[in-house]
Amino acid sequence: MHTQVLSRSHVLERLRGLMGTPEKIYVFFAMLYFVGALSPSDVGENEMTRQWHFDQFSYLMQLLIFPVLALVIFAHWQSVWRGIKEASWPIALCGLAILSAGWSDDPFFSARRAIILLMTTLFAIYLGSRFSLEEHVNLFAWLLIFSVVGSICVIVFAPQLGISHDLHEGALKGMFSHKNLLGRQMAFGILAIVVGKPVQIPKWLRYGCLILAFLLLLLSRSAGALITLAIVLAFCGFLRLPKKGRRSTAPLWIGLVPVLVALVILAITNADIFLEPLGRDTSLTGRVPLWAAIGQAIGQQPWLGHGYAIFWVHTSASLLAVVATGWNALSAQNGYLDLCLDLGLVGLALFFCSLVYSMRLGLKYFRNGLVRSSQWPFVFLLFFTLQNSHESDLLRLGTFMWIPFVATSVSLALLEKRLLREAVSSTEQSEEGLPAFSV
Repeated sequence: MHTQVLSRSHVLERLRGLMGTPEKIYVFFAMLYFVGALSPSDVGENEMTRQWHFDQFSYLMQLLIFPVLALVIFAHWQSVWRGIKEASWPIALCGLAILSAGWSDDPFFSARRAIILLMTTLFAIYLGSRFSLEEHVNLFAWLLIFSVVGSICVIVFAPQLGISHDLHEGALKGMFSHKNLLGRQMAFGILAIVVGKPVQIPKWLRYGCLILAFLLLLLSRSAGALITLAIVLAFCGFLRLPKKGRRSTAPLWIGLVPVLVALVILAITNADIFLEPLGRDTSLTGRVPLWAAIGQAIGQQPWLGHGYAIFWVHTSASLLAVVATGWNALSAQNGYLDLCLDLGLVGLALFFCSLVYSMRLGLKYFRNGLVRSSQWPFVFLLFFTLQNSHESDLLRLGTFMWIPFVATSVSLALLEKRLLREAVSSTEQSEEGLPAFSV
């Protein structure tokens, strides 16, 4: 028995030694697929065929990525198992998605999609337990560099793929299938570099990439990603203000609160004036009537939803009649509404339990700065929360943001446990070093 244990340990050590750099290459390649940087498209947004345009490609990529994932999880099963124990809420959501096949109109379709979601979540758990927050930031920064360079090449050498020719004629989409995917990736990468401050990338490359990423973000005409980026950066600056002056009197910015409230009211009552330069209106490009119709659909199955990933495959004629936006919506354009459509209020509650727990830990490390890149988790979680108010990046296949969300949540939970163990160990050592007194 002892020989068998030694043999298994020896096999794992040999396997880990063989992986090393190839493992990092695999992770980067998998992230390129998940981020959507490997599937540019010339299919317009108004064409229904775009929903299934890359199914064959996605199936092939999954056949490449998930078997290798099983191998790396086996090689690092102890650290991944610790991550799985800290990912109870995301795993519960995946479990609910699998169970939803029981009340789905197409049980096989929902079950198959839910299993792919579970595998994607396991990849995120592996990423969160195997790599540190600093390594996450470096990975996301390199993803941005690849996306910027690749998008410019596609725009220049294959403009039929890199420039939109649908409802958003002329908007850049680079090496992505939609302009909003390019905008989201640019905003996400800009945050990773500005807030995370990756150390493995030369300064000249970082600054040059930031300039080009911001230009691509503007030219993508992705107003949602641009506004979300501005709000997150402004809020981060706001959070840093109390740290500069630790005084008992009220800070000076308290006097600006009435002014800010007045500006918000002014922006709401004159929304058309502010939205027109961004190419938007008060319907948010058809989202408002879409959301109103989706509210009716959620009311039909409020608690458990219609079944995972099934609603937009079997969209009812009554919903399409209510939503007259001039474009074929293939999602709710809101992650929380899509989650309610799929898994109901129960699924939404499970997600918010995970989000609140991670946000609490993220805010804690944002303020104390105990580790490098400690500000990144909270900033990303804030970006993720806001991004899902106008895009469906939550628990949906073919979107990227679910992976860094789960990975960040797992990393934060593991970091919290490690620091607690170190604090307890330090306390015990201090107590052992104290002199003994007799009475």
